[in-house]
Amino acid sequence: MIWAETLGPVRVTIDDAPPPAELLWRKHLGLLVYLARSPRLRRTRAHLIGLLWPDKDEPSARHSLNEALRVIRRATGEQLMSDAEQVALDEGAVVLDVDLLTRSLASGSWEDASGLVLGEFLEGFELAGASEFETWLEAERSEWRRQGTVALVRWAESLAGAGRVAESLVAAERAARLDPMSESAVRQVMTAQSLAGEGAEAIARFEAFTALGQELGIGPSGELRLLADRIKGRRLGSPNRPAPVADPLRRPPLVGRGTELGAMLASWRRSRTTPRAEVVVVIGPQGGGRSRLLEEAARRVELDGAVVLQIRAVPADRVEPWNGLICLAAGLVSASGVAGSPPEAIAGLAAVAPEWAERFPSPMSERERWSVARAFAEVVKTVAAERPVAVLVDDVQWLDEESLQALAAVIRSGPAAAVWVVFSASAEHGREGLDLVASQMGRDVPGELIHLGPLGVEGIAELVRWAFPLYEPTDAARMGRRLATDSAGIPLLVVELAAAVAQGMRPGAAAWPTPFRTLEDTMPGDLPDQLLAAFRVSFRRLGQPAQAALAAAAVLGERASLERIAAVAELPLEGAERAVDELEWTRWLESEPRGYAFVARIAREVVVRDMVTPGRRRRLEAKVRES
Repeated sequence: MIWAETLGPVRVTIDDAPPPAELLWRKHLGLLVYLARSPRLRRTRAHLIGLLWPDKDEPSARHSLNEALRVIRRATGEQLMSDAEQVALDEGAVVLDVDLLTRSLASGSWEDASGLVLGEFLEGFELAGASEFETWLEAERSEWRRQGTVALVRWAESLAGAGRVAESLVAAERAARLDPMSESAVRQVMTAQSLAGEGAEAIARFEAFTALGQELGIGPSGELRLLADRIKGRRLGSPNRPAPVADPLRRPPLVGRGTELGAMLASWRRSRTTPRAEVVVVIGPQGGGRSRLLEEAARRVELDGAVVLQIRAVPADRVEPWNGLICLAAGLVSASGVAGSPPEAIAGLAAVAPEWAERFPSPMSERERWSVARAFAEVVKTVAAERPVAVLVDDVQWLDEESLQALAAVIRSGPAAAVWVVFSASAEHGREGLDLVASQMGRDVPGELIHLGPLGVEGIAELVRWAFPLYEPTDAARMGRRLATDSAGIPLLVVELAAAVAQGMRPGAAAWPTPFRTLEDTMPGDLPDQLLAAFRVSFRRLGQPAQAALAAAAVLGERASLERIAAVAELPLEGAERAVDELEWTRWLESEPRGYAFVARIAREVVVRDMVTPGRRRRLEAKVRES
């Protein structure tokens, strides 16, 4: 079988071996590819002579064709057939990469398809004096440039949808190089650049594309202009959106969450295209990547044209009625179409939100204006009739009850407009209202319930490669095992520990941890303040018995029985049972056959070092010896 790579510089093999040199002569190779691309793999001799040897007299041209067929027949055997009139190839005698590309595109195998696109069709290939062949070649190049661009753009979209932004940008750039005037390619380049925090570069790319089009008398579409406007608006920031992280060391790639992000974006697309209200509930542990997942989703739906309302609730919000809804409303006040909302709704929000009162001063009395909940729902419905609305609430377990119930009412009302609501909740702090919304999904409320687990081996390995690009595979594997043990696969801990190691490594130092001491080597860097602060906050939220039990477990060591924890913490057995239940629920400890152990080994070190005073540690150690 002859295999021919035609997308890019031509490469031919015969049964995985190099071909004879004479097969690669230009007209022989041109004839081979042309036959393989011909309808039913068949052409007349007269057609081939006129295509490849138009400048020769008929006897010379026939001799050249016969010589070319002889060379090809040596490679194909009986799979090349010819008579006085026609020349034909058997099915499968020659396999072209473009044939595989066609099948991959038809099946939606974007990764396979993109891997085949290495450049132009028959890149650099030409046949002087064969004008009809050159005309055919240009038509083929145009077609495969189009299909190759489709493959690369769709693969770039898939990568971006899975959070693999850097890879998406590489694929999109390949598409733009293949076809500089492809708007879909430049759109994906701009999208990936924006998602990567390179908004200025995205705008520069739009301007360069616009300038190139002006030279050809072609202008960008309205859709591309809208994308550029959205990216410009994002660079200016929004009043209720979290600020982007500037430090690249604190901005790792999104790993191990591609499936979850894909499920969220699928829900978003359903909400936008139906249109209808949908809800997504993301539940995971503290430090499990919930905030990052919501941020990634928000950036994508914003580029899709959504009005994005995004807040992160804090414990103080629980005691401030309507505080969450008022913060969300701040993002609506400048939305297109908001002025078309019912006056009673505008007055209701103006009565509680300063931004609304400043823009829409209203003389309506309290009796005339609508309640905050009704006003918010009506304004959302009005805005969503013009542009989709995305509402994202992180750490919703701290949201005030009034705001949560109002959002639940917006979801249940199911307006005939795109309203997409995303709740993120800590697995350690269940809320009755949130549980009610989650239980209704798939029945009364369409949407997704997503549970975030720890990072797997592959996810941790990818983060190690990001943080330590110069590590050899064996060193990276050793680092991955250590981080997995210390962090229990909690993304925040993995990233912070990797950053601490990277900052603590001396230039030219050997890889850490050293061979045969993977779990014993002292970490070269100090624990980051952000990590210590997260542990302190979580520790202080525990009840006093749970704090005492956790301190006792930390001093006891890797594993401790319930009885020993109770004895060292000076708790009655029943009280110790309740305390360790709380510690299991909040993911400090996990139960094992031989006792209780810390979920993340680094957590034990932090508790011993920072959560227990020296005096108390000595007293606990004395209790350990007594027990």
